[in-house]
Amino acid sequence: MMAPGGGSMRGQIAFGDAEAIVTLFQSADLSTFVHESGHFFLEALRLINTDEWASVAEYLGVGPDGVLTVEQHEKFATE
Repeated sequence: MMAPGGGSMRGQIAFGDAEAIVTLFQSADLSTFVHESGHFFLEALRLINTDEWASVAEYLGVGPDGVLTVEQHEKFATE
């Protein structure tokens, strides 16, 4: 997550085969973990592929391949 105004990164999440690692940087604030958790929730929703995923995928404009762009991830985690 970038700081408002394009400043330094506050945090990030990296997805592995069976794990997700959240890194909070020095510039993180209280909202950073919540934001990164949004990315985790979106990936979990995609993997369990429920009706809710179909609604979210349509809202974000995800293609038939189900691959999420960085922009789609940020839209979900920010809104």
